Amino acid sequence: MKAKVTAGWLNVRTHPNLRGGILRRVPRNAVLELLGRSQDWFEVPHNGRSGFVHGGYLEILEREEPLRGVVTAAALNVRARPDPDAEPLGTLARDAVVEIVGEDGSWLEIEFGDRFAYVHGSYVERLRAEPPRTGRVAADLLNVRAGPSLDGPVLHTLQRDTLVEITDTVAEWLRIQLAGGTGWVHGGFVEPVAERPPAPLPLHPRPETAGIALAPAHLLPVGGTREERRVAETWNAYGNLIEGLGAEHRIETASAIAVLCVESSGQGFGPDGRMIIRFENHQFWHRWGREHADVFERHFLFDPERTWEGHRFRASPRGRFDPFHGTQTKEWRVLDFARALDDTAALQCISMGAPQIMGFNHQAIGYATVQEMFARFCEHARYHILGLFAFLDPGMRRALRQRDFESFARAYNGPGQARTYGEWISNHYDAFVRLAAQT
Repeated sequence: MKAKVTAGWLNVRTHPNLRGGILRRVPRNAVLELLGRSQDWFEVPHNGRSGFVHGGYLEILEREEPLRGVVTAAALNVRARPDPDAEPLGTLARDAVVEIVGEDGSWLEIEFGDRFAYVHGSYVERLRAEPPRTGRVAADLLNVRAGPSLDGPVLHTLQRDTLVEITDTVAEWLRIQLAGGTGWVHGGFVEPVAERPPAPLPLHPRPETAGIALAPAHLLPVGGTREERRVAETWNAYGNLIEGLGAEHRIETASAIAVLCVESSGQGFGPDGRMIIRFENHQFWHRWGREHADVFERHFLFDPERTWEGHRFRASPRGRFDPFHGTQTKEWRVLDFARALDDTAALQCISMGAPQIMGFNHQAIGYATVQEMFARFCEHARYHILGLFAFLDPGMRRALRQRDFESFARAYNGPGQARTYGEWISNHYDAFVRLAAQT
């Protein structure tokens, strides 16, 4: 994940608090890579190590999909480690397209089958990913090839004026969508078509999953340890959809269920039928209160040093400030009050539903506005599960596939309690595996 600096200058500190020493200062509009989050602070790289910046001065940019590349060697060795002496796991043929998930010096980490492996970057040419656009064939007949070169086998032939959807480019070659796959055509024989107005963002990332039932046909017995009860209840409520999305994203069902159990005990809605939420005072300060400090300070409190703590609220300026976290009736009372002050800012400052995704992440999971995300999440738990899988960026998916739950927690929950959250996820993962093996 990346973010743009909105302050004139932003301090990078040694620790995620105002007492941390200043390592450097970053100017406005600089783009920072975010390695993790600790409540209101984000971890960023600094000279091979880590520093921390305050999230109140960052604009989160849309999540990036994995980079892609095309193999330029006749046969490229794929290795288990970024080392030319490592034993090859297999080979990739010329023009093969690979998903790049990381870099290690001159080596690229790629998805290879059901694992991650390494290839040397000098034999991979990066694709230039673009938003899909439309082109029109400008030749009488245009060959569609398996790779971006004249040596690529011909897959198909297109006639003049055929419209094609272009997804990537390599030099003068265009990658286009075909029925059942993709192919390559030379850009010299394709003319651009005027772009249509962009379609609205989908209400959830995978509309084709809308008809999948949530509950599985086979239920797990609810009992045993706390973890076993939670994973059984979560499976029984959402297991069919989780299993389907997990297969699509290559995420184990046990891992996805474990994450939900740790975030919200697997519960998307409370006994009164309202969605589970958590209102964050410090976030509301950054998105609204800073410009309305006199009103904010009459009703909201938070610890100025440990901003994720000390949250209190009072509706009346003459009333007593009371804590409200842990009681959904109070959480909703605070939210309703804040929405009357600024609806968008208030909704951006709550974590929502079973996956507890913050409202300010609405665009990352496919919603044009936070109001759309809130409405859908209030409507049905289906959107909670779809939102969870949409929220998993490449690093999170990789960590779950490798069962590196601490690294996952560092990205999802922040570095402050990554080990603790990782252990909780691991415990729930093990509980689900035990129950599934017994039935």
